[in-house]
Amino acid sequence: MTPEAAAAMGNVPYVELTVLPYRIGREARSRSRLAAMVSQMERRIGAAPQLNELYLLEPSPSGVFTISREHCAIERVDGWFHLVDRGSACGSTIIESRASERPSAITTTTIGPYGKTFRAVLRDGDLIVLGPVSSPYVFRFQVESRETQIR
Repeated sequence: MTPEAAAAMGNVPYVELTVLPYRIGREARSRSRLAAMVSQMERRIGAAPQLNELYLLEPSPSGVFTISREHCAIERVDGWFHLVDRGSACGSTIIESRASERPSAITTTTIGPYGKTFRAVLRDGDLIVLGPVSSPYVFRFQVESRETQIR
């Protein structure tokens, strides 16, 4: 995980996917931590809709964002995890991490507006880049040994 990704998650080292689909998106606007906490409380009491399970903070002094408010989701279909685009503006990229299967090749899959697909399989260790492949928002998808706990 990059420093920008850690900061977007509020500097927590990982999140557990407690429900599937697990929806990921940006906090509505680049705001102070206090404003983000107020928005979070409004969602908890039902005063605002819950669009995501994980809200990422993205500072943008220029007002241009890489992460969309409803960016992507992680789903499980037929025993496989998938990253699904939810209409994001910049899409996402999966960088496959399967060194034991193919040590000489690393495959990337672009999902969303710049790719030909809006869904792709996620495997343990894959990197998820929110936005274009040059985006600093890089996260690692990790499956724990117990099937019910996903990082």
